[in-house]
Amino acid sequence: MAGRIVVPKLRLVCLLLSFAIVPAFQATAQERIVLDIRGVVERPAFYYSGDNALAVVLAHQSGLDAGSWRPLAERLLNEGISSVALTSTSSDDVLAAADFLDSKGHENITLIGASIGGGAVLHAMSRQDPVSVKGVILLAPADGHALQSETRRKLFVVAMEDFFAGRTYSGFDKAAEPKVLLEYPGAEHGQELLDGPHGENLIGAILKFIKG
Repeated sequence: MAGRIVVPKLRLVCLLLSFAIVPAFQATAQERIVLDIRGVVERPAFYYSGDNALAVVLAHQSGLDAGSWRPLAERLLNEGISSVALTSTSSDDVLAAADFLDSKGHENITLIGASIGGGAVLHAMSRQDPVSVKGVILLAPADGHALQSETRRKLFVVAMEDFFAGRTYSGFDKAAEPKVLLEYPGAEHGQELLDGPHGENLIGAILKFIKG
């Protein structure tokens, strides 16, 4: 079922409590891996190995790199959730990372893409339909193919004053259900939301979505 959640400033504290955020630990278990891209190219990525079936692919926005996901990857790891942070945000890399996680026994994978990384996720899902990919989270995604799967859960996230907000609203409108639109006040774009005043709330929403 489609849903729309608008986060007002005055309700932020209540929402944070409802998501039950806990502080992250300081340990890191980051491993440099190599992704096989169509059997032709090898590209590096970073793997955070958790201890359950849940896993995430992280595709960053323009101007950032794989390291920009490290704080979120460590929060996920604190919950036993594995992740792969891409160094290149192409649809090939997204699919290769999903294949890698599947080979590690992760049966419930969520793709997270921000801005241009979100566009890569949209393109990847238009090319293939991996059974192990159960959900997609898009942070102010670039334009891309509509998500048409009626079984894969979808979470669209946007700051209402983001200059590129229209792309998120358009993508949400075109996507098949089940889908949810999470709107925040402010003008932060993509991953900037994670570092902004609503960052803890967004991380809580991401964790809740991944855990289903």
